[in-house]
Amino acid sequence: MASKVIVFCAVAEHGDMSYAVSVFEKTENPDAFIWNTMIRGFGKTNDAPKAFEFYKRMQERGLVADDFTFSFLLKVCGQLGPVLLEIQMHCSALNMGLIDMSLRNTLVHVHGMFKDIETSRQLYVCRYSQP
Repeated sequence: MASKVIVFCAVAEHGDMSYAVSVFEKTENPDAFIWNTMIRGFGKTNDAPKAFEFYKRMQERGLVADDFTFSFLLKVCGQLGPVLLEIQMHCSALNMGLIDMSLRNTLVHVHGMFKDIETSRQLYVCRYSQP
């Protein structure tokens, strides 16, 4: 039940992240889906510091980031502007072996936002040349 409330508050157009946080804080042992939903919600509300705070807390709890985590964080990086942060997230995803089609699409988009057309093009070409 708590996960449905968090999803609604974090993802719905008129959601309420402060209420999502209050429900989240009362949730015992939230799984990766709930952590990712919170990160996504903070990205959706342009609250990048909170998105990265929750990412850090997720790691401290021993949960492993997945493709969704990095996809949401990369979109937040696109909002912030510092390309170095995006590069760090991209490298972290690579180090964990998490470059699937969805994450590759996000990387193409984010590199395009930063006007890094060559990297964006390489990622685009690479996604169709792999099995």
